[in-house]
Formats: sequence, structure tokens, C-alpha cells
Amino acid sequence: MGADKAGIVAMESSPQLCAPGGETFACFRNRVLCALKETVADCDGRLAAIVTHLGVMRVVLNELGSSNGIWESRQRIDHCSIYRIRIDGTSLPLIEELKA
Repeated sequence: MGADKAGIVAMESSPQLCAPGGETFACFRNRVLCALKETVADCDGRLAAIVTHLGVMRVVLNELGSSNGIWESRQRIDHCSIYRIRIDGTSLPLIEELKA
């Protein structure tokens, strides 16, 4: 495991650990999930595209995918990945990676 990957794993497993000059992972996770909830509510069932960085995607996929076993928390996310996530409030989220 490389130094960068080891640091990510350490921060995710220790919610009070801070990135240098940053917030704790717990604060970051809460901020991401709050923004996701607001975005879903604002969309009111319409399609939306969210462009973000890897850290946000890891939080979203871990949170939504862990509830139904379709996402492994240590699963690799490639740069420039595209995921389609369906959140309709009536069933478990549907997550699929779209291949380029």
C-alpha cells in the first residue's frame, strides 16, 4: 500500500484525524452527506450531474453502497470515473460505474 493510500485509510478509519491544514474526516463526511441530501431534495426527481473529486465520491459511494452491499469500501475508484447513482427515496440507491 502506497503512502498516499495508507494516509487515506488512516483518515477514514480515524474520524477525528485531520489532513494537514484541513478538517477531520468526520466533519468532511458530514459536509458531503449534507450537500448530497440538499442536492437530491433540490432535484425533486429530475436528473442532475455532479462533478467532484475522489474524496467526495468515496464518501458518497461508501454511504450509499454499503447499505445494500454493492460497494466495497476499499474498492478502487479510478481518476475520471463516471458513476450513475439513482436515488428515488423508494428503494435502495442504484449505483453503476459507466465505462468509457
